Amino acid sequence: MIAKMAGHHVRFRSFMARGWIVGAAAIVCAVAMPQSAGATVKILHAFCAKQYCPDGQTPQYPPIADSNGVLYGTTAFGGNNNGVVYALTPDGTGGYTYRVLHRFCSVSACGDGATPAAPPIIDTHGNLYGTTFGGGAYGKGTLFELKPNADRTEWTEIVRYSFCPGGDPCADGKWPEAQLTYPGAYTGAPYDGSSPIYGASPFAGTGNNGNGAGVAFRIVPVAGHSKWKETVIYQFCSQADCIDGASPQSGLTINANGVLFGTTVNGGNGGPNGWGTVFKIYPQQQREVVVYAFCAGFGCQDGINPVGPVSIDARGRLYGTTSNGGASSSGIVFKITPSASSPETVLYNFCGAANCTDGASPSAGVTIDPNGNLFGVTRYGGADYSVNCDNSGHGCGTLYRFNPRTSKLAVLHSFCRAGLPDCGDGAEPLYGRLSLDGSGNVFGVASEGGLHGGGTVFEYVP
Repeated sequence: MIAKMAGHHVRFRSFMARGWIVGAAAIVCAVAMPQSAGATVKILHAFCAKQYCPDGQTPQYPPIADSNGVLYGTTAFGGNNNGVVYALTPDGTGGYTYRVLHRFCSVSACGDGATPAAPPIIDTHGNLYGTTFGGGAYGKGTLFELKPNADRTEWTEIVRYSFCPGGDPCADGKWPEAQLTYPGAYTGAPYDGSSPIYGASPFAGTGNNGNGAGVAFRIVPVAGHSKWKETVIYQFCSQADCIDGASPQSGLTINANGVLFGTTVNGGNGGPNGWGTVFKIYPQQQREVVVYAFCAGFGCQDGINPVGPVSIDARGRLYGTTSNGGASSSGIVFKITPSASSPETVLYNFCGAANCTDGASPSAGVTIDPNGNLFGVTRYGGADYSVNCDNSGHGCGTLYRFNPRTSKLAVLHSFCRAGLPDCGDGAEPLYGRLSLDGSGNVFGVASEGGLHGGGTVFEYVP
C-alpha cells in the first residue's frame, strides 16, 4: 500500500530505442570506490513547484523514454492530490520541458484512478498504459490508457480495467503498483497495442488460505470494447507455508521465450511472512517455479526481502537486489544462475564501508548497460551520513555502478549532499530500474527533497 503520513510517504509491504536501455563462491564486502570526480547530477524537474503541488509530488519510479527521448513518468501524489502522469521533453539545449499529461481523480469518486506508482509503457502509436493503486470503478485500482491527439498537445484517459469487480477478497488482485511488461519488451520494442500485458499485485487473490498474498495477471485488449479482459495467471501463497512466495511487489521481466521472472518480498523460506523469492512463471501454463528462496543459510547473508525486479543478461542470468539481509543486514546485489545447483551469488554487501557511505537498503533492482555494468540506487546511506533520513544517521541514498568483473562498486552520487539546502538534489530514491541512454547518461527519481520538497527527476552525466 502507498500511504502518506505526517509529511512522509510510506509504502507498506524496456526499452533500447535510439540507444536507450532499461533493465533488462560469494563475493562479500567488496571495496567501494570514491564518488566519481567531474560527473554531475542535473535536476530535470523539482516537484511541488507551485502551492498544493499541481505538478505532482513523490515520484517513486524512474521515467521511461520514447524513441524521441521524451521521458514519461508518474507521481504518487500531487495533481489533485492523487498523482499525475508527466512528460519531460528535450528542449534542444540539453534541458527538458515539463508538462502534466493527466491529473488523477479528475472525475467523481476517482473513477479514472488514483495514486499511480510505476511509469507507463509506450505502444507503437505513442499511447501510454499504466496502473493506479486506487480508484477505478471499485476503488481498488485500474489499468489505464492515455491517448494523445495528433500533435500530442492533449491527452485523453481511458480506464481499460478496474480491479476487484467481484468485491473482496478480490480474486483478481487489487492495488497494483508495479510496472507492466509485454511480449517483446526484452528487445526494447514498444508495445504493439494488441498483445497481452502482464503485471503483478502484492495484495488480495485467493492464496494464503483465502487471505490473499498477491497475484500475477494478464490483461488482453478486446477488439471493439473499451474494457479489457483480465486473467490471473498465478495466485501466490497457494502452496503450503507459502513456499511459492508471497507479495510480488515489483514488476515482471519477460525473456525471449515469453517466460516471466519476478520477486516476492515475502514467502519462500519462513511461511507467509518469510524472506522472499525469485520466481518464474510460464504464462500459458499458468505455472510458477521458485528459482531461489532467500535466507537459505545462517544469518540470512544471502539477503532477504527483494523489493525490486530482476534484470536478465544475454546468458539468461538474473541480477537484482534485496533491501535487507547480507553481511551488514543492509541489503545486497545478487546474481542468480537458474541452471546452477547453487544458483545465487552475492556480488556486493551494502553498508560495508564506514557509516554506510557506499549506500544502504537498495529496493530498486539494477539496470545492465552494454558493458555488463550494473546501475542502481539505494534508499539510504551515502557520503553525507550526518543527514538523518533513516533515523540512524545513514544518509539519504546513493546512485551507484557495480562492475561484476572487478567486484568494485563506485558511488556516482550521494543524495542530499552537503552544501545543498533542504536536499536540493533530492533524497531517498525508491523503486524501479534506472534508465540509461546511449551516451551513458542515467535517469532516475528521488522521492523526497528537491527545491520544493516534492522529489526530483535527475540525470547523471558521466
